[in-house]
Amino acid sequence: RRPPRSTLFPYTTLFRSVGEILQPHLQQRVACNWVVGPVSQPGDLARQLKAHGFSCRIHCAGMACILDALGQPPPLPEGSLIELVDTPRPLLPLSTERRQRRHEGRTLMARFPPRKVWHFSATLDGLPVGETTLLSGATVAGLYDVEVLERFRRRGIGSALVHAVLRHGKKLGYRAVVLGATGMGASVYARAGFREVCRLSFWKYGKMRQLTLAKPSLVSGSCACYNAFGRRFSDLRPRPW
Repeated sequence: RRPPRSTLFPYTTLFRSVGEILQPHLQQRVACNWVVGPVSQPGDLARQLKAHGFSCRIHCAGMACILDALGQPPPLPEGSLIELVDTPRPLLPLSTERRQRRHEGRTLMARFPPRKVWHFSATLDGLPVGETTLLSGATVAGLYDVEVLERFRRRGIGSALVHAVLRHGKKLGYRAVVLGATGMGASVYARAGFREVCRLSFWKYGKMRQLTLAKPSLVSGSCACYNAFGRRFSDLRPRPW
């Protein structure tokens, strides 16, 4: 059966196109992530990824928050602060090569013009305890890597980070923020106004040592994730959830 004409890759060259995207990762000996969502085309993209050696690592909820009626942020614990920062504040000592390179990459990503990446830091009594990142896409903004150190969880810090990103996304002119939610964070996102709109599958090639300047999920995964959501929200209209 001939696929729709609106496919991201021409159907006749799909296998070759996946190989071409994978090739630089093989040359640099880094893993490659690919997110498959409801608008990913062609419909057998997952089969083509599998044929190239990718494996599906996780299925999760694709969630979205409409920013038209954004509520008030939750109260912060005493002594805590949420800030937009140019240089991310490490939550853990930069004692390994991987941590150092991830930190360098995240810092560089926020400096590329035009700016598309914003990092937020949560501190408690001056100590970095949480972080998250906002990436801007064609029609929506993406929320990535919400993390709070375990001993500081259940204090509202994660919720405050999420609300800071939502407010900044609205300030940038976006009407929706999207994310891929694991089971642990889904309840936090739901309380912030996110609702499940689709299911996402995260595919990965290789177990090779990570030598990239940034975390792969922030580099190769982000574009595919925006494609998975983008068309769905390209002509978004306000509606009750």
